[in-house]
Amino acid sequence: MLRLFLYLILIFNTANLYSVTEYYNFDSKIDSKRFDNLVHILRCPTCPNQSIYDSNSLMSENIRDEVFAMIKSGYNDDAIIDNLILKYKEYILYKPKYNGVGIWLWLFPFFIILTGLLILMNTSKKFRK
Repeated sequence: MLRLFLYLILIFNTANLYSVTEYYNFDSKIDSKRFDNLVHILRCPTCPNQSIYDSNSLMSENIRDEVFAMIKSGYNDDAIIDNLILKYKEYILYKPKYNGVGIWLWLFPFFIILTGLLILMNTSKKFRK
């Protein structure tokens, strides 16, 4: 039983032996590190909560190929991210760019609760008199 368990661990861990970047040939280590960084911060559009580095879906492979081609063409990281945002919207980023809407989404429920408490206090004072 222990042997079977060890074999299963060995089989399932072999998928993690090779990095995604090893499948792509880069001219320099800097480009390889850029690619590795980009595939970790980009989300797979079809897989729930997986980066394109972790995902094995066809969509992730296509996006990795796109990133590889853009790095080879000389695009900088911001241009690559902007290009992918145009295609896949901001959902592709694990950390979306700050645009000010998020703070209102977080504060709105507290504002509603505070408003409700003020109305409740005001109406309870009227009924006491």
